[in-house]
Amino acid sequence: MRDLNVYNTNVAVSILVGPVIIIAGLIWFGARVVFLAGAEQHLAPIVSVSFEDVPQGKGSTKAYVPTIEIQNSTGGRSRVKVESSNKRPVYVVGEQLAVRCRLNTSSPECIEASIAEYLLYPSVAMLIGAGLLIGGLYMRRRADDSEMVSQNI
Repeated sequence: MRDLNVYNTNVAVSILVGPVIIIAGLIWFGARVVFLAGAEQHLAPIVSVSFEDVPQGKGSTKAYVPTIEIQNSTGGRSRVKVESSNKRPVYVVGEQLAVRCRLNTSSPECIEASIAEYLLYPSVAMLIGAGLLIGGLYMRRRADDSEMVSQNI
């Protein structure tokens, strides 16, 4: 009996948490698509590379973060830290970096031009949420079927 209660609790949690993760993933994905829709492609020189803490999972890790110099919307030059990092020293000062930047805001934002990588995490979150939801629905259906079989015996 206790195993059945644990099973039903797991089913309920999967069915409730799955859609929450899907919705969070959709919002996250949508925010990134809105950023990309307003961003322009640029090729900008790397002016400095810093070794700093960047978020990773539940904590942070040290990684190399490039800073580029780009012409802003007023015609001046701005130094912008790219929202990208690498644990290996792959960024070289003076090298050109392909970026997508949103310059029409008060603080310009830039990402590396890899759109697939930028949209990867929200997509994975939506897949995890869908897996939880589908798994929970499948387990509930299986539990209902087993109850019907045991009642017919």
